[in-house]
Amino acid sequence: MALTGEITEFEGFFAVRFIDRNYKSGVGDFPDDRDWPFDFFYDGDKLEHDEYELVGIEILDVSLITEDWLAELDKFDLPRVDIPEFGFADASLSEVLRWARMTYPSRYEEAAG
Repeated sequence: MALTGEITEFEGFFAVRFIDRNYKSGVGDFPDDRDWPFDFFYDGDKLEHDEYELVGIEILDVSLITEDWLAELDKFDLPRVDIPEFGFADASLSEVLRWARMTYPSRYEEAAG
């Protein structure tokens, strides 16, 4: 079952937040030791107990979204998302991020799409 998400975007910044998940604070962390261009946010209370429940993902600029990083993102067991106001139903995060890269302009250049 997909989680309901919401999108925030502003001057190249892009974020997806899962509004179905009740959490007090989101804590930034990475899923592994690589220097990811995406910021992953997990439920702060659960993270204290070594439970990684993703509550959102942020990208400082859509120009950082590449096919290579989207392929790496797809290797993780991440929740799927419904964002009806943007036409997404049971979509992967990589689908949403790919759409963002093609839809919104970078703060440095025009949109690629």
